[in-house]
Amino acid sequence: ERVGAEAAEAEAALAAAEAAVAALPDLAALRAAAEAAGGAEAAALAREAAAREARAAAEAALAAARDGAAQLAAAAAEAESRLGALEPERERLAAEARQAAEAAAAAEAALAALPAPEAAEAARAGAAAAEARA
Repeated sequence: ERVGAEAAEAEAALAAAEAAVAALPDLAALRAAAEAAGGAEAAALAREAAAREARAAAEAALAAARDGAAQLAAAAAEAESRLGALEPERERLAAEARQAAEAAAAAEAALAALPAPEAAEAARAGAAAAEARA
């Protein structure tokens, strides 16, 4: 009886152990899943490294753009300063141009007031003839 009870207990323990082993996931599937997870982790690490490199490149480009903008602002300020320094010269030249235009207009008016060359020649000839008669 005792042997029979022990045998029954052993059979029950064996059945429980077999059930526990059957409930365990497949070892090959676990290894494949672990391998896939390792590959996914490596891919994620590679993407993270690429993202860090891209961010570093973007930050460097931003810094370069800011430097360029600062240089352009300095050049614009210098150009504005030079233009301001040249303004009195520009005003003087504009005044001289106005005076030259006025002088040209006066010269044109004086030329227009002169008699035509033919009329002046006829007047001289007439004056010479009058002198010869006198």
